[in-house]
Amino acid sequence: MFKGVVGLQKLNSGVWKSLPHIALALLVLSVPAYPVLSARDLVAPPHFDQASWQQPVTGLQKVSKATTLNLNQAIERELAAGEEHHYQVSLRAGQYATIKVEQRGIDLKVLVQGLEGKIVDVIDGEYRKEGNEQVQLLADVAGSYFMTVKSSSKIAPGGSYEIEVTEIRGATTRDRSLHEAAQLEANSRTAFTAGKYEQGRNLAEKALAIYESILGNEHPADARILLILASSYYDDKQEFPKAISLLQRAVAICEKTLGHENPRTIDGNRLLAYLYFETNEVAKAERLAQGALEVSEQTFGPEHLFVARCLNTLAEITGDDKKAERLLRRALAIAEKWLGSDDPFLVILLNEIGVFYLDRGDYERAESYILRAKALREKVLGPENITQVVGLSNLGMLARGKKEYAKAEDYYSRAIAIVEKVFGPDNPRLAIILNNLANIYRARGEYEKSGRPPPRPAHL
Repeated sequence: MFKGVVGLQKLNSGVWKSLPHIALALLVLSVPAYPVLSARDLVAPPHFDQASWQQPVTGLQKVSKATTLNLNQAIERELAAGEEHHYQVSLRAGQYATIKVEQRGIDLKVLVQGLEGKIVDVIDGEYRKEGNEQVQLLADVAGSYFMTVKSSSKIAPGGSYEIEVTEIRGATTRDRSLHEAAQLEANSRTAFTAGKYEQGRNLAEKALAIYESILGNEHPADARILLILASSYYDDKQEFPKAISLLQRAVAICEKTLGHENPRTIDGNRLLAYLYFETNEVAKAERLAQGALEVSEQTFGPEHLFVARCLNTLAEITGDDKKAERLLRRALAIAEKWLGSDDPFLVILLNEIGVFYLDRGDYERAESYILRAKALREKVLGPENITQVVGLSNLGMLARGKKEYAKAEDYYSRAIAIVEKVFGPDNPRLAIILNNLANIYRARGEYEKSGRPPPRPAHL
């Protein structure tokens, strides 16, 4: 286990929960041991790929030439590594269409565009090399809707697939309701990524209500929303009992409807392991994380991106330092092969490795990884994203370790401002940062600012 986590767990499960009405600054100054707490969990790592770092769908995709798809006319094609295939389907206003993409030896994703060329959805529900991706379109206005088929990995060898429009018909009330739920779900992901937590929760809960009313309360769509709420809202708000309850329900649905080897089931168990760890059920967490890793390796093979996510989870949870370092390095190697150099998941791994070395006083290696994570975070998520709190806090800890106290104070102050803006002044994350800031004041002898008395002479 990484050292700083122990103090964090004690703070979450002890002092904070027992004194909910005391001003936060006073609460922090009452922590007896004043440990230097790790910032690794200040903002829950997007260990959800929202499920697993799924980014909001934005941007424009220019398509110069696209193959027209017609009803019940399947097209079989080979897809070379790095290649993209573009398609279009013409729909009248009010029509509903289903497009099936059958994967044959290659894991694909489908980028779906609206009439203005904006990417409105990314379909990547089947992480294996076989099985189907399914696109559902509802045309509010008449026109041509475009899709791009590409490999999910930048390094995967080519393969083949079949694409077919299996259905075009008039949209029913049920179709429109499910389309509305899907839009609410997508918008909730975007809101969470932007740090708009209450908006994200509200949108997700509306989507869940629609899914449950139409599909029942044991459908994979329900589980998807439960996973979003658990990881992106309740875990980030550190309301762990609620997050665990939602995840347990989601995993039960996935196991019943999809099977234990399905990516969503594995991901649910992986995320549940994080939450058990965050509530100090460490042995239970490690067993669950180890199980998720083993199933993912059996299902996808040892070099799959999904395996890298499971490796990262187990590295955070295990109490074996050498094992954690080995797991993190293996995860980073897999992720860099799959994703290239500019994906949000790399931010998580670089940060994890940086904190691993930071906790062990290896400041040179820690700085290398933490600065790489900071630069990549700013590039792919923007300078104002809530996850900047992690980078700023870790830089503050690094500066403190190097006795660069002015820099440390600046980093912590910037992190505090972001947390207060996004989560409000009563969020438990502030306790962690304020505690570390108090350590800076104490190290400089500014005991009034730190809220602690000066140290007593040794002979006393």
